[in-house]
Amino acid sequence: MIPKNQCAPAARPQPRAIQLALLALFTAAVLPFVLAAVVRVAGASPARHPVPLDLGNDEWTVSVPTSVSCLSKDSSQPDVRTWECGSTNVTSSVAENPENSDRTLRRALRAATNRNVSEPSVSEVYSSGNVSLLAPSQSGAVAMQLKVEASGESEVNRSETENPAKVLNVVLYKTGNPEEMKTLAGAIWQALSGAAPDESVNDVINQAFS
Repeated sequence: MIPKNQCAPAARPQPRAIQLALLALFTAAVLPFVLAAVVRVAGASPARHPVPLDLGNDEWTVSVPTSVSCLSKDSSQPDVRTWECGSTNVTSSVAENPENSDRTLRRALRAATNRNVSEPSVSEVYSSGNVSLLAPSQSGAVAMQLKVEASGESEVNRSETENPAKVLNVVLYKTGNPEEMKTLAGAIWQALSGAAPDESVNDVINQAFS
């Protein structure tokens, strides 16, 4: 029994109550950062990795090594392959026995960009060997075409041919970085032609941005 002139000792907090209080404080401090991290991860873009561009189709492919990070995209057309390379879009398609290879190249560019380049007066097609190049002035788009003589060849025939059995069309467009597109176009030209782009090829590519 406590004497009347002596106060009762204050109740000590229980260890369990202290632990719960500390846990609540910790959760309140850390939870906002955890939620922010989750939101950032959920909204992150798909991972990009430098990969070769396998231009063509399941039967015939020309691989283009490039240091630009590319992401394969679904295409609305089953016979068209599409990539997003940095800020540049790239499409490729194969046409069998084209009646007019230059017209086929113009159609490929128009299909990708909705730009009318059907008339030669709009822009001329530059050809070197069996590779052609089309880059309408100020269009921000570059199209290339590789012609081969015989369907089903395992090796790309790089000799000039007027009546190809098939053609590979490649279009670069919708870029926010002209220098990036020029670099990528040069790599694709080299893969198609077997030679680095010379001054004439670079001049044609550059006119797409002038």
